[in-house]
Amino acid sequence: MGVMDDEEKEILIEMLVANSLPIRTMEGEPSNDEDESHEISSPQHDKLTSLKYQYAMQRLIVDYFNYDSMQVTVSDLQRSVMTTLIDLADDPRVLEEFTEGRPSENLENSSQSPTDPSLPVEKTVEDDGLVEVFSAKMDAIKQNWGETPSREFTIWFPWHIRWGDDPPAFEIYGHTFESADQSEWRPRLEEIAHGPDVSGGGYILQEIEDANYDVWRTTISSRTPRWAMLRFKNALEILSAQLNHSAYFTDYQTRADRLDRMSGDTRDGGRWSAIQRPFAVFYVDECVDEHPYTPHWGANVYHRGGRPEVSLDYSSLSNRFDTHLPFEDLQVGYEPLLHDVLVDYQQGLTETDHRRSFINFWRVIEELSLAGQGQKKVTVERALFALELVTDGEYDPIVERVADEIWEVRNTRTHETGWIHIGTEHETVAKVLADAMIGLYLTEFVDTDGSVDESKIRRVFRWATKSGTAREETQEALNTVNRLLGE
Repeated sequence: MGVMDDEEKEILIEMLVANSLPIRTMEGEPSNDEDESHEISSPQHDKLTSLKYQYAMQRLIVDYFNYDSMQVTVSDLQRSVMTTLIDLADDPRVLEEFTEGRPSENLENSSQSPTDPSLPVEKTVEDDGLVEVFSAKMDAIKQNWGETPSREFTIWFPWHIRWGDDPPAFEIYGHTFESADQSEWRPRLEEIAHGPDVSGGGYILQEIEDANYDVWRTTISSRTPRWAMLRFKNALEILSAQLNHSAYFTDYQTRADRLDRMSGDTRDGGRWSAIQRPFAVFYVDECVDEHPYTPHWGANVYHRGGRPEVSLDYSSLSNRFDTHLPFEDLQVGYEPLLHDVLVDYQQGLTETDHRRSFINFWRVIEELSLAGQGQKKVTVERALFALELVTDGEYDPIVERVADEIWEVRNTRTHETGWIHIGTEHETVAKVLADAMIGLYLTEFVDTDGSVDESKIRRVFRWATKSGTAREETQEALNTVNRLLGE
């Protein structure tokens, strides 16, 4: 999404203001079949209006705010933006526009009167226009949030990984994930479980005791609990992808039956990994002792019934895991290529349907191949080159045969009703090729900050996928050029 111009902004602002106008302004108004743009319809009463309202709200927030650097979420900002809309809906000039020039009549019929704006600004709709006033109020919101201090949140989570040895603390996004001491987390969880305003705390405590989970922790500085939870969830998703890539690199065997096999799909197959988001988290912030209860503590249950245990030895995966990046200075909206493909990779590993899993692995291969549109065959050739490098050429010929079908079944899926053509064998090979591509990038192409030289990588891929004769001819030409330059 690009930056909106003033005309686009005005359309969305008017859409929101129309839904924020006091009901009193519309009483007694005749309907206008020729122009429904001013028709007031509450989002709660009209699904289409709700869709328009939510779209406009989110689009404007994304355009006006660098919310990630503010340590807030879109949801956190919605209340402030709604305050602005109420201010505008009480503006006589806006009332005049949205009630066909009869604001005085509506005000006379109402027992209410315009209130003082909650976000006063010097600009006016009459002199400066709706967009300028809205923009000024957005600046006021930024200033208000900027004056809100950050708080340190301590987040604990029962991790379903059973380590056979003692792994180190993990660093991701600048946050440290480490094993938590029971003397620290248990009293906090018991307080939350016995508190009056948080559901789920008691369930988490009971589940931890029944399944004997290890509890891990991290700390995140944030202005709101929502942003802290979002940051935590995203960081742990990338860490999970990195652990999965390290533990199940070029693994051809899925680890469990798929959840939907009872639906009639009797082919063998399963999730690739149970390393995923924990079943729950609980947290407190630094103010909890002075101000207990919400919003200074909380508990979120994501999945009832716990998670299946995963046994790992860090020593067996450390060599590969150490090639992964911590993405310490990650900026939302400017994520490195390898970061984004790890998200797709993790989703593919934890899918319960082999076809959706295949599509996620294909995205990894396609993105990292840097092939242009319509070059699906080239995509697979480059992935096979990566597999040859990371395995020293030691892979079964069947992989290449199935790989040659991958781009065909993907193409059939895209342009025809081709779900049925995606077999578990295609998913398996796509996963192994995704493993190889990620591994090649980590060891050969990626800088320490996650950036890549795409033009250089394309040259390497073009060279590597030439025929043997073409490579020899090119090398001979390069040798000749170097000799001539040397003379």
